[in-house]
Amino acid sequence: MTQSLLCGDASVVAAFVERDRTALTSIDLSGNFALGVAGVARLAQALPNSSVQSLNLSGCAVCGMCCRDVQRQKNFHEFKIDALLELTDALPETSLTSLDLSNCVIARPPLLGRQSDLRAVEALGAALKRDDCPLVTLKLGGNALGDQGLKILAEALQEQHGHSALTELDLSSTQMLTLTVDGAIMGPETTSDDVRLVEGRGLHELAVMLSLQGGTCNLSSLSLAGNELGVRVKPFADAPVVRAASMLADALISSRLRSVDLRRTRLSLEDESVLALVCIPLNSTLISSIGTTKTQRALLYRIALNRHCWTPYLSSRCA
Repeated sequence: MTQSLLCGDASVVAAFVERDRTALTSIDLSGNFALGVAGVARLAQALPNSSVQSLNLSGCAVCGMCCRDVQRQKNFHEFKIDALLELTDALPETSLTSLDLSNCVIARPPLLGRQSDLRAVEALGAALKRDDCPLVTLKLGGNALGDQGLKILAEALQEQHGHSALTELDLSSTQMLTLTVDGAIMGPETTSDDVRLVEGRGLHELAVMLSLQGGTCNLSSLSLAGNELGVRVKPFADAPVVRAASMLADALISSRLRSVDLRRTRLSLEDESVLALVCIPLNSTLISSIGTTKTQRALLYRIALNRHCWTPYLSSRCA
């Protein structure tokens, strides 16, 4: 198995960037989990005023933990956000337009009785709120953001609505609607169907962000692949219970998205028909993630028209 680069190796890369700030425009350190917090922090210190536009840290232990640690449920005490704080603080002074933090464990999942740790996500959200944040592409796939982590990011982008440079956001496999004890709405009237009823505050805020002010959001590409979307959500006590797909569909009508990736989201046929009803008239590339042929897409469209299953949700709340 190929060995990972170490902290000292990251220092060498950083020194090279500092010596000639125009030499590198792209750095790919993906899979080097042993760089550690210190290595990532050292690299972040070298980025200001450099020509580096793309930084790929996917699979690196940016916060001290790697995916293997999560799988083995160990090294939770190693979770530190110093390096990510260094990186987010430096962002306005860099030329970074693309940042890949996929599978970096920037959110510590709630395992072994521990609460989730979203401090790194909050730091990233604070960076996204800034007018001078240069990021155009942000990839966070494979991080267990959960409902609360998604809410933090979506609210940050709401504050930047129409001003953020961000056009591509990858939230694939972020467990945004994971069915957990904390996320499920339980009560005396709970039935077997309610097991698939979740709060969904994060999805609600994401939908608000996409549809706010008649679609002035600059996002053109969004990936939600690998998330469980075949559930019903109730984000507020006084909100109606709706299918997650219906909430998303209503937001897509107002958004400027040209590409939405919904592969591996466990959508039911009803969910697919809801989204087909919205996206076929808009000629969206989303349908390619649902049906692979024109016949399948046309069938979904007819099903949607016959079932009348689309439930408007956000239009009344965001007017």
